[in-house]
Amino acid sequence: MTHAASPGHEHAPAAGQPYFSAVEWEALQADDRKAGMAVVGLMMAIFTIGLFLYLGVALVVMTS
Repeated sequence: MTHAASPGHEHAPAAGQPYFSAVEWEALQADDRKAGMAVVGLMMAIFTIGLFLYLGVALVVMTS
């Protein structure tokens, strides 16, 4: 018998109660905003480094 087929292991919320409280939802959303800002910052950094590398290669090719 697999774990999923074993009886008595259902995961259901209590009747009428949400999974997370309002405070927990706010904390989760704040964490999501921080993570989103970190991802955007990393993407901007990678783009900037690539731009400088491209400009460096272009300058070397133009001067030789």
